[in-house]
Amino acid sequence: MKLLKSSRMNLYRYLFDSNLWKKNIEKLFKSKSSYILIRASLGENKDIRLVSLTDVSKLKELEKTSKRIRAMFFSSIAHELRTPLNSILPITQQLKARFSHDKHSSFLMEVIINSAYHLENVIEDALDMSRIENNKFEIVRSSFNIRKVLDEVLKILEF
Repeated sequence: MKLLKSSRMNLYRYLFDSNLWKKNIEKLFKSKSSYILIRASLGENKDIRLVSLTDVSKLKELEKTSKRIRAMFFSSIAHELRTPLNSILPITQQLKARFSHDKHSSFLMEVIINSAYHLENVIEDALDMSRIENNKFEIVRSSFNIRKVLDEVLKILEF
């Protein structure tokens, strides 16, 4: 659905001077305080035209509120999930160092650490989705060792 600013095109002029009468369309006009949805469709014999104009301002307002609530929810959930991870990771790393002589225990600690980092990345991905929806997403480029990442994934899957 295309959003047309009323300052660029008058709604009346659009209805009568455009290609509205040649094809099926759905367009959204925005004025300072309201949104008008235009739906136009051809009849079966192509000479009858049905045009409906609907004020969807309340729906747009509800959509904006919904986005804000979703962003607050993601932020809150991310915080609640990160808090236990902030204790799991250092404790597991200490246990791994303490039991480094026991291969099996060391392996299990490594699986826990890798799984915690994986969960941390999942949380960050969910937050990225929220940032994308709110046009606040930034791409950060960094290099990494793909072989190391694949080894970590394989360790998680082996367990």
